[in-house]
Amino acid sequence: MSERVRLCTNARVLTVVGAVAAGLCVGVIGGLVIRDDFKVTMMSFFLLLCVGVLLVFLSILAWIVARVWKTNAMLWAATGMVACVAFIVTQAVVSWPVAYACEKHDVADARSYCEKLVPGIEAHKQATDTYPESLDGIVPPGRPLPRLLRARNLLFYSTAADGSYMLQFHAPGRFFSEMHTYDSKTGKWMVSD
Repeated sequence: MSERVRLCTNARVLTVVGAVAAGLCVGVIGGLVIRDDFKVTMMSFFLLLCVGVLLVFLSILAWIVARVWKTNAMLWAATGMVACVAFIVTQAVVSWPVAYACEKHDVADARSYCEKLVPGIEAHKQATDTYPESLDGIVPPGRPLPRLLRARNLLFYSTAADGSYMLQFHAPGRFFSEMHTYDSKTGKWMVSD
């Protein structure tokens, strides 16, 4: 095997390994930042679509270059295709479990925070015979709200006419948002779409 062929083979292998490494990085970062299985799936589909169009264009270009200049451009085009597919597959395989684990952590964090409020809410009920209208005196100072209780979950506590209360928040879920609700009557969490 000539030195030139060995160097080209090593370069092609490094190209594919680099694509796998890049897919790994994008998958981990995407899963940590997005934290939503459905959005990660859409990101993977979008990448597949964009890269697919790019692959077709590059394949046509490589075929033209190989015909005109009589080079091994087709071999490099094939390497590029393998590298792109390796990037997309690695990104998809890594990002889904990372996003899923982040979702589960966020739900557990939000539930734990809400459950720590229950004794304060019940103590208010014992002292005043009614549940508090808001959580102003109940929420521990200095501890930030968990991610799922911020922004779109501005009202996660509500009282009912029957003298009970609920703590609730939205979580991303698999394909649809899930509503997690703690009901004071049962003392249990319910999950609904």
